[in-house]
Amino acid sequence: MQARAPDGLPAAARSAVILARIGTTMGELARERDELLATTLRAAGATYERRRQQAREAVARVAQMR
Repeated sequence: MQARAPDGLPAAARSAVILARIGTTMGELARERDELLATTLRAAGATYERRRQQAREAVARVAQMR
């Protein structure tokens, strides 16, 4: 025996549940995407700032050698 999809009101209710779950999942994905982007940008910024500091220190050492 083959299973049939529900008809009428049960089908509409099931569709509403599925759409709500998809909407929730999309919202969670958007939040996680934003968190990943923010974390990546913070890490890149920290690396950039550290390299700038290292460059300033290197310039100061070279200036002292003269």
